[in-house]
Amino acid sequence: MRPYRVLFALAAAYNVAFGVWAGFFPQAFFTLFRLEPINYPSLWACLGMVVGVYALAYAYVAWKPEDGDVLIWIGLIGKILGPIGWVKTVSEGGLPPRTFPLILFNDLIWWFPFLLYLFRNHKRRGEILVAIIAAVHVAACLGLVVVREGLDFKPDLAARRLWVLGHIPLWIPVWFFWALCSLSLTAFFPLWGLCLQKRFGVKGAVCLAALIVLAVPFDVIGEWHYLVRATDPRSAPEAFAKAVAAYNFYSAAVANGLYCVLGLIFSALSWRAAFLKGGVGVLGFLTWAAGFLLTASALLSWRAGTVAGGFGVMVLFLPWLVLMGRRLDGPGKTA
Repeated sequence: MRPYRVLFALAAAYNVAFGVWAGFFPQAFFTLFRLEPINYPSLWACLGMVVGVYALAYAYVAWKPEDGDVLIWIGLIGKILGPIGWVKTVSEGGLPPRTFPLILFNDLIWWFPFLLYLFRNHKRRGEILVAIIAAVHVAACLGLVVVREGLDFKPDLAARRLWVLGHIPLWIPVWFFWALCSLSLTAFFPLWGLCLQKRFGVKGAVCLAALIVLAVPFDVIGEWHYLVRATDPRSAPEAFAKAVAAYNFYSAAVANGLYCVLGLIFSALSWRAAFLKGGVGVLGFLTWAAGFLLTASALLSWRAGTVAGGFGVMVLFLPWLVLMGRRLDGPGKTA
């Protein structure tokens, strides 16, 4: 239970820090994100105090992680409702997209670690969590179809920019889901590592899986450029081009490349352990091959290759992910 003690100690520390910041400096948030100062800063200070109170719950679970399910379910529900409200408010123009870091650090980064904890004793933990991860990816992929006019399918950056600025209520939820896809890998690779280490005796697999935290921040930075910089109506057209280039570098090239390296290593270990042999193993290797095509194309600024690589990755990754979920055991062998 030591990883969960660390997780909830960090959550408690974060909530204390946020509570102090919002409670004692209620205008700081509005200054940081270039918003109009509010007339009743005490309201924001009260919100900060409420967030700070949650630190008590997280500290308790860090102390007694075996008894914290109800408290963490309550915390997770709050962390789900907050981002839903943010997406709705931003889509309606009530907040600018540049406030995304607020819900990223307050809420989104905790979703999948909390889910790992909450399903730790479920016999079908791997299957359930992978189903959630797959559902998030499917929603994100369907979203790309909806916003395709703003993507690399269209070579004209000026036309893409105008389309994005005219369809903010569509654009924001799609890239919100892609940020969730990135963060979901912080649960998937640890599950895979636990399976290899506990069932097949692959030493160090869990520690190796922890390297996913080096890749995910690059992906989130790329998605931040699409969420924030690409949607700023005050920026020049050149800024949109820079946002696209930054997304292609951070997400499509660097993060995707790191995912593929880690996935290739884990696939090789799984093949050698006779865990993922045959068709599902081959499908995994093909997924990482398509991912390397995407990375190379992004680095070379080859638009057609980027489109083909991205499409190939998702077409291969989603069925492979579902097949993987059926092979990840519950706590009896992997927790």
